[in-house]
Amino acid sequence: MNYSYFLGSNSKDGFYSLYNSFPPKQNDFLHIIKGGPGSGKSSFMRKIALKAEELGYTVHYILCSGDPGSLDGVYIPEVNLAFVDGTSPHPREPEVYGVNSDYIHLGQFFKNNLSDSEKSYVNQYTKGYRQKYAEAYHLLSSAVSVKNAVLPEIYGDKEKASVQRRIDGILNRNSIKFERRKAPVSKRFLSCVGCYGDYRLNTEIEKLCKLVYQFDNQFGGANMALKYAAQCGKERGEEMILCPNPISPEKLSAVIFPSKDIGFTDGSWELPKSRHLHIDNVLPGELCSLIRPQLRDAEKIQKKIMELAYKKLGEAKDIHDLLEEQYKSHIDFDSLNEYTEQCIKEFFS
Repeated sequence: MNYSYFLGSNSKDGFYSLYNSFPPKQNDFLHIIKGGPGSGKSSFMRKIALKAEELGYTVHYILCSGDPGSLDGVYIPEVNLAFVDGTSPHPREPEVYGVNSDYIHLGQFFKNNLSDSEKSYVNQYTKGYRQKYAEAYHLLSSAVSVKNAVLPEIYGDKEKASVQRRIDGILNRNSIKFERRKAPVSKRFLSCVGCYGDYRLNTEIEKLCKLVYQFDNQFGGANMALKYAAQCGKERGEEMILCPNPISPEKLSAVIFPSKDIGFTDGSWELPKSRHLHIDNVLPGELCSLIRPQLRDAEKIQKKIMELAYKKLGEAKDIHDLLEEQYKSHIDFDSLNEYTEQCIKEFFS
């Protein structure tokens, strides 16, 4: 079975990266791909991934948060091979060159004969798409601030204890018991905020777990509940996949226990077979009634700001596409394709 996810996110604080934890295992070998815009980095990795699938290997597709149709990485766990786009905004360098990592230089196929007018366009487009990202990050920060301004911490110790007991019961029923072991914990984004708006990989959650519990989140309780589930998983020595919230990565969007086929998410996912845990019903009704109208107003404002942020991210992609087009006519694609086929033979020989 193949998997898709993100290791980077457009957040309220700018680009947030999980790439330093990639690849996940010590004996994995990482090929860091270098090359300018339009040099074929994503296509190179996709061809390797398709060959791996053809050979029957599981493939992890690391999607680009700026454009989920493009790849930023590929991981083939059975053969301990990993590939990553090592350029901004997630630059990578070898940890121990030739031992656990190396470079793949696709820039070698670029003929550096840009005309003066092309150089001018390249400068304009580069400045333009970076500016659009900066504007989008300001808007994402504002959107988060609007809701935070009217949402106090209303889960007291009594309410938290009630929610925690329900989580404990679910974990116990699903055989997540205390074990004296240190189980692997990985992080990945299963959603992103990008050129297509709020982009979610709902089917990936369904691949990883048969049973999903979704927490209410109108009053901000989901993150508290998810953090408790993650804490329990750590204490019980259970393998976990932690999925940060893409806009606010300090918060969690999902906690998955893949070996037990269960997971917990906030209420924002479209998962028809999930079970809803109505944790808001432990809160004082009078207090909820006071806050709810303010929240509705804040959410309307937040929605407008998010629409502007999506538009900026879409404009950034459009400008970046124009930048790539300036370079593509100077790439020797025939030689690049030959090199790609040669590399594939070496990787899977």
